[in-house]
Amino acid sequence: MVIGKLCSNDYDFKGKGRATPKAASAVSSSQPQVFAVPLGPVRTPIPIVAKATSPDRALAKATSPGCATAEATNTTKAKTTSPPPAAASLCESSASTSTSGSSSSSTTLYTDSTMSSAGETVKLPKLSDADKASIVLLYDSLDKGKMWKLSTGTFVEEKMRECALGKDHEHLAHSLILNVKDNDWYNYFSPEEMDEIASYFPVDFPPVAELDTYLNKLESLSSEELYEKLVSEKLPLASNDKWIQDSFYQCLRLLKSGFLPLVNGQSEGGLGKRMWSCIDPCFDFCQIDCKSGEKCSRSSADAMNAGRTNLQSRQATGRKMDYLFQYSGKTEVGCGECGLAGGVNSTKELYDAYFKLPKVMKDMMINLLSLSPSLKRDLVISGFYIGQSKLTLQVLDCPAGYVARYDAFNPVMYPDTESQLHRKMSAVLKVIFAGRVIMEETARKLDQDQSRVSLGRQHDENILPCFVPVKTCNNNNNNNNNNNKKRKR
Repeated sequence: MVIGKLCSNDYDFKGKGRATPKAASAVSSSQPQVFAVPLGPVRTPIPIVAKATSPDRALAKATSPGCATAEATNTTKAKTTSPPPAAASLCESSASTSTSGSSSSSTTLYTDSTMSSAGETVKLPKLSDADKASIVLLYDSLDKGKMWKLSTGTFVEEKMRECALGKDHEHLAHSLILNVKDNDWYNYFSPEEMDEIASYFPVDFPPVAELDTYLNKLESLSSEELYEKLVSEKLPLASNDKWIQDSFYQCLRLLKSGFLPLVNGQSEGGLGKRMWSCIDPCFDFCQIDCKSGEKCSRSSADAMNAGRTNLQSRQATGRKMDYLFQYSGKTEVGCGECGLAGGVNSTKELYDAYFKLPKVMKDMMINLLSLSPSLKRDLVISGFYIGQSKLTLQVLDCPAGYVARYDAFNPVMYPDTESQLHRKMSAVLKVIFAGRVIMEETARKLDQDQSRVSLGRQHDENILPCFVPVKTCNNNNNNNNNNNKKRKR
């Protein structure tokens, strides 16, 4: 098993800690175990009964005002965060035993039955006895002196263990990933503890003021005036203003042609090529390369092959992503997923944004940290999730202990009416640009890393790889063997 390496520096977009207010009342610990994520304003989600596909694969120096590790102590003021709104649940363990407690509106996807969203079938693997044994060994191997200790004395990893061992299907806790937007964690942490976890050196939305000058020039224009300005004004090809101009022009064209609002019949690829064509050119003149179209993540493949020792077993391929963002041509620093399913808490969104994306993003983090052993608390991996006309920027970092923290900024919507063109398109472009800024900052830190390369046999085991179910490894080998037989024929 490959053990990645972490590092410890201040991260530009991790703001000062925040002073925690009293969060909303805690959810009783006796509530059924669910994987819950809030997406936008509080709404009542539509129940979905379904079944979910696929699987895959962090530590300690700093301590928050009440977040302590055995190695060092950092103090920070805390910012105010509020408890998450109503959320959806990706997978509910059939092993959950508690049924009482305060209720919250959520969408639960049961993995015992076939799940379908937008015509797609997804599976979350059910854990075998061997899988459960390996999860116990994983948590048993953690050094309590290096765990993330909160101001209440609670060790985050111990609560994650409690959650992980109570699940019958794969969960992010098996990969030591904590999604702070998952309401299920209120069954294990108090609202104050959850606020401390979320506000400890958080990844802040980076400044994008350089876009404002040109956006302000477009603000008060009518559709006709906007069109005339977009087609008549010549801007430097490599400028951000030119990217804004082209993005507004394409959006206006889609609105005028009747492509928007979206109707049935669009393909996932078509959605990316036309509606979300503004993503690729944002990265044209920077050190980050955007690769769109389904491509296998190298980091994900490395994670799946980490335990491969038998020459007779086939090399596994990584998870396919709709967007891969690379630095220096091969180093992955971000990813993205695009889906046709819209609305709140769709099956596609729950699986892609809150299961598949965080695992691939952690695989990327592990790869980066294995190359730069000096960066322990500094790097951030960003990812985009597109759900039809909704765009969300996701971030993953390793703030303390063995934990990889997964969080998301507020979603933004692509314009579907001309009256909302400037308001919504400005927000969309700022979110895309913010993702680019985070990736560029990660690349800059990798470039400037002057730490000594560790020699010998010692590993930094402060970040552990994502969990890979035994069944997945066997399936990969069987699929590859079948492909070989076909080729021989």
